[in-house]
Amino acid sequence: MAAASQASGKGTRRVSDFPAPAGGIVSVTTTTTLWKAVEILSQVNALCAPVYEELASGERQFVGVLDVVGIIFYLLDSLEKELSEAHGAVDNDRPGSFAGWLSESKALRTLVVKDIIDSPRWLPFVCIEETAMLSDAMALLGRERFHRVLVASDKNVKNIITQSSVIKFIFDHHEDFASVTSKTLEELGVTAPKPVVSISIDDCVVSAFRAMKDNHVSGVPLLDENGAVVGCISDRHIRSVLLKGSSRRPLHQILAMSATEFLASLPPDHARHGDMHPAIICKASDKLGDIIKKLAASRIHRIFLVDEHHKPIRVISLCDIIELLLAAEEQVEHALVA
Repeated sequence: MAAASQASGKGTRRVSDFPAPAGGIVSVTTTTTLWKAVEILSQVNALCAPVYEELASGERQFVGVLDVVGIIFYLLDSLEKELSEAHGAVDNDRPGSFAGWLSESKALRTLVVKDIIDSPRWLPFVCIEETAMLSDAMALLGRERFHRVLVASDKNVKNIITQSSVIKFIFDHHEDFASVTSKTLEELGVTAPKPVVSISIDDCVVSAFRAMKDNHVSGVPLLDENGAVVGCISDRHIRSVLLKGSSRRPLHQILAMSATEFLASLPPDHARHGDMHPAIICKASDKLGDIIKKLAASRIHRIFLVDEHHKPIRVISLCDIIELLLAAEEQVEHALVA
């Protein structure tokens, strides 16, 4: 078993080896208003925050994680109503930022964080100790499909390990995973067709968000008139709308934009992150290591396997890749035991 850990390079590593965010972990209470929570996340450019309750003893009890994607999914019906009411309205009569819209909405300004994390649609969270092995975190992120894992010590959240950070780790230590990353998708057996939720290049942004929410996916490809993949709108764009929307245009204008217009309007830093073809596609003959390199460089969470006409066959997600690596390690361990 020890030999397997040394061969894989990750069995001997602990979650404490992952560096914590430079600014630390920002947390919010269950009683924080939703608009204030969004404002806090925006100020520190954070994508999520652990949520805690203050106990009578004065201690904090963590009860969930607030994520900006979950916020917009929870409020999507209200956002669509905002878009409908804004049709033909004077732009400067409406707040530009998402936090501003929440704070001025009579129906929503009193919402607190607890209202959302108690929702049946809200994703569960998981917490592990600093002493846990990296493989334990990978099992939760890959096999169990958690988006993130909280790392705790002395009843405090010390770090948040995400699927993206694990992929970055794999890329930085690719030599430890060569037995898997040197193989093609076809060799790894992950090319079987699966349904792909998609939208047209002419569909509006709010339609893309609705498709993601209704189908429980974190990104949808944009298809041209021939059904070929030409771009992608993802949960990262949702975060952009919530945290940075006021820097470009009012919220309702962003929601009404076509998908292609929206992607074209993004700042240059988004453009290099793989929103458009070819960063978001791959072929069955591509090696897993090359795909990991592409994902790590572009910071996207999925890549679309396409045919010779660039029509989507299936999605290859970060979960899929992490699960492949876990399965490979288990095969090595079983072989050693045998």
